[in-house]
Amino acid sequence: LKDKKYISDKRKKIFDAYPVLNSKKKNILYAPTFRKDESLMEKEIEEFIKLFDFKKYNLIIKLHPLSNIVVDNDKVISASKFRTVDMMMVSDVVIGDYSSVVYEAGILNKPQIFYSFDLDSYKGKRDFFIDYEKEVPGPICRNAKEVIDFLEKNDYTKYEKKFLISKYVDLEVKNYTKNMVEKIIDILKKGNI
Repeated sequence: LKDKKYISDKRKKIFDAYPVLNSKKKNILYAPTFRKDESLMEKEIEEFIKLFDFKKYNLIIKLHPLSNIVVDNDKVISASKFRTVDMMMVSDVVIGDYSSVVYEAGILNKPQIFYSFDLDSYKGKRDFFIDYEKEVPGPICRNAKEVIDFLEKNDYTKYEKKFLISKYVDLEVKNYTKNMVEKIIDILKKGNI
């Protein structure tokens, strides 16, 4: 996420595959969390697409790999060859809800909107490890119209001082994966399992 060459190479591959994303329009990525019951999410996606201004923006929807929702709209880009985090690299705004996408988008310094149409039931069934309503670095929208209205307003300035990423992610660490693997190997060598 911090490797400039990787990001540049990935952006080129995505633009080669989807030239429309390399236009003057803003690229909006919607990456919702998986839900076992997708009926409400499917309705919300349909409403969002209906209200979406395709003349002004490109819409990328990256559903969870286990999702059964089919988005049948030629204007919507599903980018099945690329991961959600890859599509963030060409996105101007990331719309999420409760997933870890918030961290990747935060590390990439992307403005975020939280499309939390089922927040109350989600809190009741799953809950959070953070104070969601205080810590997310973007507006919490309860319906498609609120998301579209905020997207049009484009006022992310009051969310710039929310330090969710710096609170939970040490951005100075150079290689988390390498460090974790070395730690596991060290533990295995010492037999401290």
